[in-house]
Amino acid sequence: MIVPRVALTLAVYPAFMFLVNEKSLWSLLAVSALLNLLSTVSAATAVGRQSPKSSRTGCAARGMAVSYAISVCVFGGTTQFVIAWLIGATGDPLSPAYYVI
Repeated sequence: MIVPRVALTLAVYPAFMFLVNEKSLWSLLAVSALLNLLSTVSAATAVGRQSPKSSRTGCAARGMAVSYAISVCVFGGTTQFVIAWLIGATGDPLSPAYYVI
């Protein structure tokens, strides 16, 4: 689980540099696929191991699902505004990479 996260952290900046230099649909798709692959490899095993076996069903599972959904709404829903503000405030098109790292 750690190796894909480290690889993801190390791949973010070069991937965003590639996107800044290569402005095409195919480069966007390639970078998105790479970053999603690295993220998914570690996240798939981490979700199942976050809680003990006895609490993976029933009320505890619903609680974990609700807390996950709320955090995705709060952080995922505001990311576009934060990124737009960062680019406007710094003038650096790579500031989204720093946010992800």
